[in-house]
This record gives sequence, structure tokens and C-alpha cells, in this order.
Amino acid sequence: MKFVKIMLTSFVIFILLSQSVLAVGDIFDKAKNWTDTGQSHTDVTMDTTKLKTASNTIYNLLLAAATGVAVIVGAILGIQYMMAGVDKKVEVKESLFPYLISCLVVFSSFGIWKLMVTLISNF
Repeated sequence: MKFVKIMLTSFVIFILLSQSVLAVGDIFDKAKNWTDTGQSHTDVTMDTTKLKTASNTIYNLLLAAATGVAVIVGAILGIQYMMAGVDKKVEVKESLFPYLISCLVVFSSFGIWKLMVTLISNF
């Protein structure tokens, strides 16, 4: 708790003593310059094939890694269950539930990713 108070106090002192003070007019000028820059680049088109290729590559790599990890962990749990005595089997069964939940979360997130990419690419 004392560490949190020291960090919070040092953060407040840092904020109060910072030399970078932005006036409200300066913020509005920077925002106007930012929007003007965006409006001046309206003729630029985006190559979506490169983006889709990169997304598919990342998707496939992460899916392969997740599948590999899930298979390896599942095999380790299976071997532990087969080789364990009665008391150790209970521990392996207890660790099986978080394993199944994590597999469900990981693979459903990949399904959602693929669904979103498919839906967005149709527009």
C-alpha cells in the first residue's frame, strides 16, 4: 500500500511539474492541422489484398501454434492420467477443466476472427 502511495504521489508531482503545457487554442490548431492532412489525402487508395494476405498469414500461424500447444498439453495430461495413481488422477482431472475452457476460448476466438474477416471482406 505504501508503494502505491509513493507511486501515486510521484505521478502527481510529475504531472504538476511537467514543462509541456498545451493551451486550448494550441490543441484546436493541432486538431485542425490533423483533419486537413486527412482531407488532403483523399485520392490515396488502400490495397486490401495485402491486408487480407497478412491477416490470413497471421491467422494461420497463430492457429497452428494454438493447435500445437493444445495437442501437446492434452497429450501430457493424458499421459499423466494413464500413469498416475488414484490420488494423482484426481489432480489431473482438476486440471482438465481449465484446459478444456482455455481450448474453448482460444478456438472460438479464432472462429470469431475468421467470421469477422469474412463478413468485412464481403462489404
